[in-house]
Amino acid sequence: MAKQFRWERAWESFAGGFTGKVAPKKGLGGYNQQSAKRERRANEDLFWALVNVLNIFGIIVLKHDDLGTAEDAEHIEFLVGGTWDANKTVVNLRHKNVRILAHEFTHAMDYLKRRWAGRAEGEFIASGGGYLLVAHYTGLYSPSFDIEYAKRQGAGTGILRRLGDYVPELFSEMCELVDSTQRGR
Repeated sequence: MAKQFRWERAWESFAGGFTGKVAPKKGLGGYNQQSAKRERRANEDLFWALVNVLNIFGIIVLKHDDLGTAEDAEHIEFLVGGTWDANKTVVNLRHKNVRILAHEFTHAMDYLKRRWAGRAEGEFIASGGGYLLVAHYTGLYSPSFDIEYAKRQGAGTGILRRLGDYVPELFSEMCELVDSTQRGR
């Protein structure tokens, strides 16, 4: 069996959350100070790399104390952690959080590529793309939050079938952008 790239294992895990075919966990877990320090550094590096790419496209990132609430597809209210505003070309964040920024970054890159996505499609793309970015650059983690969020916004197996090839393609393009800004350091 050929070795899988980290992002391929991550995509398998994310997609499996919609089909019920969850990929078996590989490797050992655990905590140590050295790996925690590396993870914090990787999160910080990715956060600023994403901000740099957004800035290249004329998109600014703003931090707010409160972004209010929104309703999911089931009309259940939740606190908003981040938003992408295509009209103002702004990403708004409630916290300096690389996972939320990666999600909003994916919304922005998808918008620049396709211009529009319905709510369920857009959240599926942003959840999948954001998860792949963070998993690729900082290490694998459980996609359960990303999967549940996309499902709460109406994403399901039909969207997975339609966009299952698009998300890894967009991810690859986003990696090229991130890598190009990091080479210039």
